[in-house]
Amino acid sequence: MKRSTALAGVLVALAASLPVQAQSGDGQRRFERYQQQREFRREEHQRRQQERDEREGRQGRLTPEERQQLRRDIREHGRDVYRDQPRRF
Repeated sequence: MKRSTALAGVLVALAASLPVQAQSGDGQRRFERYQQQREFRREEHQRRQQERDEREGRQGRLTPEERQQLRRDIREHGRDVYRDQPRRF
């Protein structure tokens, strides 16, 4: 009796998985559509960002020299904000 119950459970599980296996080819197409949609959204976002930057007169990226200067400015400003504070124990 136990064996037949276990066998019936395995057969039910296999029967339930058949529709999923039948649609596996469709999964590849869905994945490709998903990838295309993601790529389109990314390109659209970049285009909008570039247009916004142009309207506001901003450049897209900082040059290496500008990044270094920004880091220096942040460090110097941080020294003023976070002066030697007394330690708490």
